[in-house]
Amino acid sequence: MRSVIGFQYNEYVCFHQISNETLSRAGCDVGEFSKYVNFGKSEFVKLTALKWLIILESLKSHEDSMGTLFSDLDVFYFRSPQASISRLPDSNIVSLQDDSRPNSTRPYFCTGVMYWKKGQLSENALLNLFEQQVTSNSLGKLIPDETMFNRNYFKFMPTDVVRTLNPNSFVIGHKFFHLAHRFHKVNSEMVCFHANYVIGQRRKYFRLRTVELRYRKKKVWVVFYLIVLLDWAKVKILSEIKSLKSKIMKERNS
Repeated sequence: MRSVIGFQYNEYVCFHQISNETLSRAGCDVGEFSKYVNFGKSEFVKLTALKWLIILESLKSHEDSMGTLFSDLDVFYFRSPQASISRLPDSNIVSLQDDSRPNSTRPYFCTGVMYWKKGQLSENALLNLFEQQVTSNSLGKLIPDETMFNRNYFKFMPTDVVRTLNPNSFVIGHKFFHLAHRFHKVNSEMVCFHANYVIGQRRKYFRLRTVELRYRKKKVWVVFYLIVLLDWAKVKILSEIKSLKSKIMKERNS
């Protein structure tokens, strides 16, 4: 966790010892979650509810901070986010990665990287998000944190205090190939790259490694990029085969 103080960064290592009662409410088991779990699995979804609680505790724990920048683990930082965070409008309560659909009139937020300003409005919203997600999970309706936020944030705070981070600075995962080809054009703006939109520890590693090597101008980045490209092609082909098989089965049964 990083907390902004003026134009300088004070770095804190935050240890969050979540009570057994809270873990039980969230449906989490300590032993069960001491390993890598892929996105979409029930264990993963239950675990994401704790994100709101961790941010809330961080805001409350540091009285001299202006806010908390939360980042998922699959994010590579090129530089300190200090300058970008300091330029955020004072009216922003929470700023998140922009994952809006093309031509959509409503913004869609990615909760992989987000900055929460310190204050009662943030604390109330975070607590409500946590309670609602845990309640939903306990009823068997597993909803991950990102979906929970986009469906409900406007219930807990005015929509005009929720804004997107600069998409050219906080780069979203589906822009990986664009980033690899046009790196020199966006390099000066980038703060971080979030390797979402890809499932699996190995796949995330190769994408993050490609971006890192590209940034450091190491020629070996091409090798990692080819591995990513071949994997992407494999997934695409298998998906097309699966879709074709499904279509054939429907025609046979009709």
